[in-house]
Order: sequence, then C-alpha cells, then structure tokens
Amino acid sequence: MHTSLVSAGEHLRLICDGLKCGNIYNMSQYSAARTAIVGATQAVWILAPDDPATRRERGHTVITETYVQLRKYHELTLRQARQLQLSQEAQDRVREQIEWVRSREDAVRALRISKAELNGAAFIESAAPVIFPGDEFRQAGLRRSWNVLSSDAHVLMWSLAMRSTSLSPPDRRSGLSTGVANGQAIGGLAGWFSLAMLSLRRGWSLFDRRCEGR
Repeated sequence: MHTSLVSAGEHLRLICDGLKCGNIYNMSQYSAARTAIVGATQAVWILAPDDPATRRERGHTVITETYVQLRKYHELTLRQARQLQLSQEAQDRVREQIEWVRSREDAVRALRISKAELNGAAFIESAAPVIFPGDEFRQAGLRRSWNVLSSDAHVLMWSLAMRSTSLSPPDRRSGLSTGVANGQAIGGLAGWFSLAMLSLRRGWSLFDRRCEGR
C-alpha cells in the first residue's frame, strides 16, 4: 500500500507541474487524477479494516493481481519472441521468470482465505465512506470517478464530450455535431483533484496509524 500512496502523490504532483506551467489539458490531467484516486483508495481499502486478517487478505489480493499481470507480460514476451528477435538463451530466461512468478502466485494463494479478485470499482466504493464519512455527495463522486475518468484513460471520448463548452448545430446529412473543449475547465479538474488529495490524506493517516500498531 506504500507504493499505492506514493504513486497517487506523484500523479497529483504531475497535475500540479502542468498547471504551474500554465498548461490545462482536456484529457491527460484527468487520467492522472484517476490514477491518483485509484492509488489512494486502494491503500485506504487495504488499511481501513480494524481486523488484521482482513487487511492482510486485501493486501494479498493486490499482490496476487500484481503477479498475475507480471506473468501475463512474460507470457506475451514469449509469444512475441520471434518479432522481438529474442535469442534462445533470452527465451529460456523468460521461461525461468514465468516459473518463478507462478511459484510466488502459489505461495500467496496458499496464505489467502478467499479467491476474491481485485476490483477497482468495488474497492473505491468500499473506501468512499472511510474517506468521507457521512458525506454521501463526495462518496458518490468518488465512485463516479471510476467511470468518468476511465473514459479519459481509455480514450473513449464521452467524458471529453461532456466537457465541451460549445456544440455546433447538427450536420444535416450526418446528424453529427462538433464539440469544442477549450482546455479551460479548471473547475471540473479541481473537483477530481480534491477527491484524490483528500483520499490520499486519509490513506497516509491510516498508514501512520497501522505503523504505530493502532
């Protein structure tokens, strides 16, 4: 969870660096805000329960997903060995890495008490009441971030369309309009930044408490 918190902070600083240079972007800063929210809420989700076994299980869930994705990366590398011009020796080393990762997956699974998989939307929703107790409005906003900001991260464009400041009349032949997003929607970005920052603050607070044995 320490890595999650550090990553969240780095992405918030990335947004600030752009703003300090006078740069307001229509999508990239929103993607950075999403990563900050994911990192911070993932840490809160792991650290929030008072039951140590629950915290341990949630941490193992994240570790399991880490190993699964690393193994998939190595397996892809092997499938692309010809295109990547890997020597036989290099391929053998990749196979060794795959076996090592599998052994780590098995070791972590042996410690787990469930087969739950990591689910970003679920851990954000679970973390929201911990970060904003009694504040249903911001709890809902935090949960919505998974959908809205994922549109930016995956370039699905509908979130950008919602930020458009003007729309042209529909074309008579195609029925399509042209939207203009001028990159000045600082208020919307500030809202997501605030949710991420407050989530990160709560995450570090919980981290300090657990380090103190509380």
